[in-house]
Amino acid sequence: MTGAVVLFLLYIFHIILMKYSSKYEVIIKRILANYMEISELKRLAKKDMYRFHRSLKSTAISIE
Repeated sequence: MTGAVVLFLLYIFHIILMKYSSKYEVIIKRILANYMEISELKRLAKKDMYRFHRSLKSTAISIE
């Protein structure tokens, strides 16, 4: 009996996720992209900090 209830709740959860899949997919991709960019910038900073101090005219840090 409890197995059926768990399966039913998972089914309802699945339906809700499928209905709003575009919204949570964008959120997940944005979070993952931010995490990957920050980790790449940290890796570059450990490797070569001079890269971030080359141009004083630039206000934004970019991955080159």
